[in-house]
This record gives sequence, structure tokens and C-alpha cells, in this order.
Amino acid sequence: AQVLPWVHDVPRLLLTFGRLLKPDGLLLADALGANSFSPLTQAWAEVGVVTGRVLPQTDILSAGMALQKLGFALPVVDRDTWDLHYTNLATLWADLRACGATNLHPQRSRGCQGQQQWRRFCQALAGGAADDGAGGGETAEIIIPLEVLTLQAFRPAPGQPKALKPGSGVVDLSAVLKPGG
Repeated sequence: AQVLPWVHDVPRLLLTFGRLLKPDGLLLADALGANSFSPLTQAWAEVGVVTGRVLPQTDILSAGMALQKLGFALPVVDRDTWDLHYTNLATLWADLRACGATNLHPQRSRGCQGQQQWRRFCQALAGGAADDGAGGGETAEIIIPLEVLTLQAFRPAPGQPKALKPGSGVVDLSAVLKPGG
């Protein structure tokens, strides 16, 4: 199940996963990356709505750092990207509703959307396409990038070797790296 995009405290969820895994247990999880739905975020920003419409997603670097910081061993984060093509805004909205991706943002507006702001959003999303009489670019093709991050890491076992503290080595590394050393 694609649950990470709907969780507001991903580090806490990953920490819980780590506690539930057996030693040397494998964590495999998918999350939407920061480039997902970027045209929606950009179009809302163009009409003055900078928060509350699209859930923030994590970037690949932050996902890997979170796994490391939470104590997972051998973390790997991979990224796949797809472009989803929609014939118009109505098909995009229907697809989002069908998969349960309605607005769950905690800072979302609880009020009604004004028609003028909606038309400006549609035009911004359509790249400034002229209104064809259907409401401000609502019939233009829309391409939505989807970035899926796959997280993989292990819960360390108690007997697993640990890295030594920097400077605690017995043999000087420069001696080993010398030619003939």
C-alpha cells in the first residue's frame, strides 16, 4: 500500500517500522518524491496559494538521510519517474479521487474555492492556454510527473559489526596507501 504520502510524520513511521522489524529484517517502502505533482504546486503558487493544496513530498536525499539517522543499516533509495498524461483537468481530478488522493493537507482551506481563482489555476496549469469557453484551460492536455522513491534498509542485528570511531584505528591509513606499503 502506498501509505507514506499520507503520513505527516514519516520519520516516526520509519522508526516504528524499525522497531517492528526482526534483527536483520528488511524494510521496503515506496514514497512519492518531491517532483511528484509539481505542475499542480506551481499552478497554485501562480495564483497565490502556496500551501494547503498539494501534500509536500520528500526528496531523495532527505529520505536516505532519514534512514541513516534512524539507525537503519545499508540504506538505499532509488527513484523512478513517470509522466502521466491527462486529456483534461476533469480526468486528472477523477483519477485522483478514484485512488483516494483527495486533499488531506492539514493546512488546507476549509472554505469554497472562488471561480476566478479556479479559472486562474486552470490557466496556469494549462501553461496559460486561452480559455476555450470551458472554464479557463480545463480542456488542455495536462502532463503530471510522478516520482516514486523506493526505500530499502535493514534493521541492524545486535551482533552486526560496527564502524570504529574516527581516529581509533591501529594502522595508519597513509602507511597502507603508500606504494609497497
